[in-house]
Amino acid sequence: MLNFSEIALMAFAQTMTVALVRLSGFFLTAPLLSMRGVPRRARALIILVLAFVVASTVESTAMGAPGQATIAQVAAEFAVGTLMGFAVRMAYLAFDLAGELLSQQAGLNFAQANGLELGSRELPIGSLLGLFATAIGFATNLHLVLIEALVESYRVVPFGSLPDVAQPAALMALVAHALRVGTLLALPALIFLMIANMLQAALGRASPQFGQFAVGFSVTIVVALAALLLLLPALGAQYDAAVRPALELIRWTR
Repeated sequence: MLNFSEIALMAFAQTMTVALVRLSGFFLTAPLLSMRGVPRRARALIILVLAFVVASTVESTAMGAPGQATIAQVAAEFAVGTLMGFAVRMAYLAFDLAGELLSQQAGLNFAQANGLELGSRELPIGSLLGLFATAIGFATNLHLVLIEALVESYRVVPFGSLPDVAQPAALMALVAHALRVGTLLALPALIFLMIANMLQAALGRASPQFGQFAVGFSVTIVVALAALLLLLPALGAQYDAAVRPALELIRWTR
């Protein structure tokens, strides 16, 4: 029969509480782990289980002295978890940007106006690309990689400290990289849509009776979907290009 002293149990509870702070910030911003479809109770249960695992596996020296924690140290813990999740979230910004550009060029902005009445601000193509990115993330075990990086962060970045790489320049470089990947992802489809619009304009100029507004919108949507279908084989490579810098950043090489 195992015997636990009151002091040991109190120290373990304090360590688990400290782990909950960083985990809460991480689950608040990290993709896949902060999906709306995941019930809040299930998310809270996952956080509690991970906090128990972290408190059981991470050395006590990396957790500092939880009983003497200050407000600044707790805020630093929450900031580390939030920054880690935010860094990976920026990788998904590439797909959001690509979907935004394609939806606007295809004339699907009206869907956003109608979606506001239903409480949704997402554009159709953006939602579709987001689902593709989420599927690729689960297929490549990104959620497991994120949890592993989070547990490892307690050894690299001890309790109450901030990593050296958590600087505005590094985060801005990550945002710029995501914007570049998103633009490159949408560029071929944008070229197809531009050519389709130019052909419709030339046809409308040559034949004024051509119902450009009646036919052009349907043609543009078909071209956008066809271009999106052609982009599917490249999604894996673009996903890797978008996520890799974020994963390198959250490993907190000091």
